[in-house]
Amino acid sequence: MLALGGSPSYNRAQMLNLVTRTWTQLADMPNRHLFNHACGLVRRSDGKESVVVAGGSVGKKVSILDLDTMQWRIGERVTCKILYVLAYPIHS
Repeated sequence: MLALGGSPSYNRAQMLNLVTRTWTQLADMPNRHLFNHACGLVRRSDGKESVVVAGGSVGKKVSILDLDTMQWRIGERVTCKILYVLAYPIHS
């Protein structure tokens, strides 16, 4: 489970270990996602997985967490502003 952004820690990211019930601080997201952003798990054709965080208070900006390296990168901007979304489909 991930806790991503929000006030007052806009670009902070934490991961909860469901077995030990402990939180681990991750590297900060490259974009500040304050509120109303969407996130989801993306599995590529090569089997690698990433978490994509998009929109909210930053409009069209995207942050991507590579789950193999646990490193963030800035993603390509989305074409429309994303607010109050539970899931955002990505077609590759």
